[in-house]
Amino acid sequence: ERRAEMLTFIQGHRHLNEYALQGEIFSLSTTSMLVANSDLLIYNNNPRRPWQQLLRALQSYPHRCKRLVHTSINVGKNCGHFQAIAQARQWWGLYQLVMFLHPDVMLTPQAHVALSHEIQNHPTSAFYVTTIAKHEKYKSFNLPNFATDFLLFRPPMLPVTAWSNMACKGAAVPELMIERHITRDLKLPHRVMAIRHAGDRDIDTLGIWHCERIAAIKQYLVQLRTLQKQQQVLHVINISRAPDCGSHKLKRHSSM
Repeated sequence: ERRAEMLTFIQGHRHLNEYALQGEIFSLSTTSMLVANSDLLIYNNNPRRPWQQLLRALQSYPHRCKRLVHTSINVGKNCGHFQAIAQARQWWGLYQLVMFLHPDVMLTPQAHVALSHEIQNHPTSAFYVTTIAKHEKYKSFNLPNFATDFLLFRPPMLPVTAWSNMACKGAAVPELMIERHITRDLKLPHRVMAIRHAGDRDIDTLGIWHCERIAAIKQYLVQLRTLQKQQQVLHVINISRAPDCGSHKLKRHSSM
């Protein structure tokens, strides 16, 4: 089977219910290049999470080729996701583009459009990142930083040791570490796509939604499905009114 050009790399530790919800939201954007042309890797580095439940959650994602990696290798909260990327190089190294995110980061339909635009219009970037705005409560974000809950990178443009040689100390702030690594250590071209805000967990300007509230995600899913069904009905109505349909009588077709 032909490998896709892109890999969606989802790394989680504490998460469980978020996977299925994230998969359902991905399923509402199956025509997006971020889904249609992407394979899937779920990497969970929490041995206390039952692998059987993770495997069931994997089935909710619409991607054609899926892989689950369940491991106990975890250096700790601040650096565990960087270690996961380094450990998984044997898989993501085969792709032209990797989209890295956590299970509680939801890509709205708006995000699929915005991110596809960024990728297509900035093909020479090795990294696509966002930065977190200065915040009165989160003082660390007053320094140069890149968000670590979501980013994209192009493996062919990265040295083999791009992630494995990243200096990571337990007390360090991940958002500061990755900014320094990309801009000072690797010195690779990167695209800052947007400024995001810490703490509020609202849908940001790119349409990316980092949400830890399961009930809110479920409510959003209901609203999004309802909206998409309404659009499908309106689309069929418009087609049935076209002059070449043989009849000018309006016929209401519903896929609901």
